[in-house]
Amino acid sequence: AGFGTGNGPFGTSSTTCPLNRDPAINPSFAGDNDILLIKTFPLPSGWTAPLTVEAAIDNDIAVWVNGHPLTTQGVTPLYTFSGADAGNYSFDSQTQLVKHERCATKGSLTFTVPASFLVAGQNTLAIRAQDRGGLTYVDAKVTQAPTQ
Repeated sequence: AGFGTGNGPFGTSSTTCPLNRDPAINPSFAGDNDILLIKTFPLPSGWTAPLTVEAAIDNDIAVWVNGHPLTTQGVTPLYTFSGADAGNYSFDSQTQLVKHERCATKGSLTFTVPASFLVAGQNTLAIRAQDRGGLTYVDAKVTQAPTQ
């Protein structure tokens, strides 16, 4: 009952970074803080495909689906860094957070959700975003993983 509710993206407004210029930015994520985001999404009976969680973050993030961590560095990590921003990411094995430097960007951090993590009916996406000072930003979307 003590949790707030709201729509994303979450962060601080600024003209410094392109995503922070969004007039709809929710200011609930202040600098030098953490924010926990929880969103449920339905899947139909018989669903067998993996999903993708695309996140934009400034600074650090951990992601779970139905309690399964996606931000781990196991044998095969469940996340990828891509595009021009890929060099701004790293994994911190001590905190188990994917770390990001500089302005948040869309499309450069992607998590793969194996079908075995999903259930028919309601599924839960949980995100812990952490800021280490300055501007803040976090947003995510869930989509069906591209077919190979």
